[in-house]
Amino acid sequence: MNRLKNVFLLDIKLAKIIFYPVYFFVTAFFYMLYGIYAMSKATRLRKKYSEERSLAYIRPKSKKFGRRMFTWVGMRPEIEGMDNLPKDQSYIIMSNHQSYLDPMLILGFISPYTYLLAKQELNAMPFFKQAMDNFCVTIDRNNPQKAARSLRKILTYMKEGKIISMFPEGTRSTDGILRDFMQGAVKLAYKSKKPVIPLVIEGTRFAMPKGKWMIRNRRILASVMKPLNPADFPTKEAFEERLRTVMKEELERLKRRYAE
Repeated sequence: MNRLKNVFLLDIKLAKIIFYPVYFFVTAFFYMLYGIYAMSKATRLRKKYSEERSLAYIRPKSKKFGRRMFTWVGMRPEIEGMDNLPKDQSYIIMSNHQSYLDPMLILGFISPYTYLLAKQELNAMPFFKQAMDNFCVTIDRNNPQKAARSLRKILTYMKEGKIISMFPEGTRSTDGILRDFMQGAVKLAYKSKKPVIPLVIEGTRFAMPKGKWMIRNRRILASVMKPLNPADFPTKEAFEERLRTVMKEELERLKRRYAE
């Protein structure tokens, strides 16, 4: 009886290994077609009418679009601390970075109307260019003049009351360890005088590791932490030290919880 049970379980495991890639790529194909259609329509609306008309069309879709990146493979992210997001003012989210899923987690579950700060290189990837136009402010790290224009655009957005999300590590962490922060991101957050929300994510590096394009069903944990007020810190260095400390401690807590 036990032998039959083991054979049955092995057959199920083999079926998952064989058929999941088929399911993933077929679903991803149609999901991508929908995304291309929506982004193309937003681009047409921007050219024909205005940026406001384009955003009014595409932005309400960002929450549903982001969530589907997780739900279509069976993932339900566990998110703590949503009450820590300010309700009556703009703010900056500073998040660790493990995977390309991280921006979708923010858009889908945490702050659907945020503008993500992203590196210019992503514009060269298929489909990303249109998505970046609608959801991101890109930074050309190899061109100081263009980078300065992007930073001025972010400051303008913040003055207008928009929400900004940044990954201060600058790139994805393959081992889950919090990397050094890029000084431009820290300086921008400190000078903004806006509430800074530390966000810590664990598990996306297993669901979609760096260098991989297939999403796997894995446990995802996230913690939205209490705001830090840059005005409470006498220097940028003091602000950065506190930000790193609280994010590092929370990341270690999430790793322990993930291992349970």
